Amino acid sequence: MARDNPSHVLDRLDPRNGRLAIASTFVTNSILLYSCEPSDLQRLVCPGIEVDVIGGRGHLAVAFVDQRDFRLRGLPRWVGRGFFMVEYLAFVTYESSDGRQMRGLYLLRSDTPSILACAGSRLFTHYRFRKIDLEVTHTDQIRRFESDKAGIDVALSLAGIPDNKEGAWPYYDELSKPRSFNFQHLSRSNATLVIRGVLRGWKPRPTTVLKADLATVDELGIEFDGPPNAIEVENVDYLWRNSRIDV
Repeated sequence: MARDNPSHVLDRLDPRNGRLAIASTFVTNSILLYSCEPSDLQRLVCPGIEVDVIGGRGHLAVAFVDQRDFRLRGLPRWVGRGFFMVEYLAFVTYESSDGRQMRGLYLLRSDTPSILACAGSRLFTHYRFRKIDLEVTHTDQIRRFESDKAGIDVALSLAGIPDNKEGAWPYYDELSKPRSFNFQHLSRSNATLVIRGVLRGWKPRPTTVLKADLATVDELGIEFDGPPNAIEVENVDYLWRNSRIDV
């Protein structure tokens, strides 16, 4: 598609596609990891983006993120805002127009209890947060997430960390790595929005899943291999760079 195509011009002018450079800190990031048949997950992903097959399986992450100091890059931390978000993400790959193979994440849904985040996501991103209630409780040993509207009841044990050897959790090392790229399909121009993030301080550790009831996961209609595994990451500095449209 030519770059002067009207639909491509409109996408370049769309403020949701420019994505200002944003900095924030993930104080806590609790991530559930599910595995399934790749084809089951592929039907939820837009054209041009492929499920990343690891160990013969497709993988879905549900991330519960306590995000602080959310601000434009270059501004001091004290001007930032904090909010909690729940993201449902598929592990994917994308081959760019210049032949570069990139591994990243594809957003299926995002929820937040923050009205401000909901409004901002519709104006400046493709996240389109859904407003939910969310109660987060935690002690030194237990972290729990509950939402009546979203049908969430998740409990994780931070004590008694499970064995993360390959035999106990296949492909743990691969699945727990940070993924820098996020992709979104732009239907108007049939192009792909590529968003690159830089993560500093990513040191995951496996946690024990005590309970994992999520209505959104059930609604996907996927027969997962079993209960999810989970990792916990704390105090990660995250920088969203300016996005680009790949044609």
